[in-house]
Amino acid sequence: MMTKLLQFIGMLLIPAGISLLIRPSLIYEWIVNHLDNWPLYVAAIVVRLILGFMLLFAAKDARHPNTIRYFGAISIIAALIFLYLGQSGFIELLSSWLPLMKPYGWISGLVSIALGGFLVYSFSEKK
Repeated sequence: MMTKLLQFIGMLLIPAGISLLIRPSLIYEWIVNHLDNWPLYVAAIVVRLILGFMLLFAAKDARHPNTIRYFGAISIIAALIFLYLGQSGFIELLSSWLPLMKPYGWISGLVSIALGGFLVYSFSEKK
């Protein structure tokens, strides 16, 4: 069940990556316009924690368990960093990094597509 959910998440990352390739400003502008939104901050933490623990627990069923564990740990660490920063630090971090990253949004798109494809592949049935 968890492996299918992680494959589904991977399938969602692929079109998200494609949208970053085609029109990165759409996502970047949405984030900038909602930076001070409390639910965005909470979602950034909760989604990373849930995804991280899902990856850690499902890693044993993956084709590349160590890589999946690594991604899970990175996700949990990112959530803990955001929690430590607090909402004001989170806003400050994103406010300073988003303008620098916007011209390279297409790279984020490629990474999203690659990660999505890797999740789909990694949790597909082993032959």
